Amino acid sequence: MALMNPDILNAVQKLPLEIRGQLLTILLQRLNEDNPKVPEMLKPIVKRAFEKPRDTKLQRAEKFSRCLDIYRGEHNFASMDRFEEYWTEGLNNPKARKLRFEKQKTFDIKRRLATWAKNDKKFNKGVAVKDFQDIDYES
Repeated sequence: MALMNPDILNAVQKLPLEIRGQLLTILLQRLNEDNPKVPEMLKPIVKRAFEKPRDTKLQRAEKFSRCLDIYRGEHNFASMDRFEEYWTEGLNNPKARKLRFEKQKTFDIKRRLATWAKNDKKFNKGVAVKDFQDIDYES
């Protein structure tokens, strides 16, 4: 059946939802005239055609970063970068399907940032972190 071709399905998925609906309705009517079992076979294809394409991991990480922009003035720059890097873990891992923040049952950025800032103060009390290049190594 020509409709099973993935190229056709991809082309149909790129159409606006209204046009997809009209096209698939006409197709189902035509096919139903010939064979009453065809609509049952087409259900998975119709379902896939109406699914919205999911954003890539990079797009989801960029949306997360834009959400953080609201709070960037309230927290120091280095802390915000570490926060963003931590919660977008999985971005550079090709096997990871979700970013760390997406794996959480609930995720409220404001509350997570408050906890992050509290823990940052608790664990980094006046500790100056030396750059590894500043250390003299003895031969």
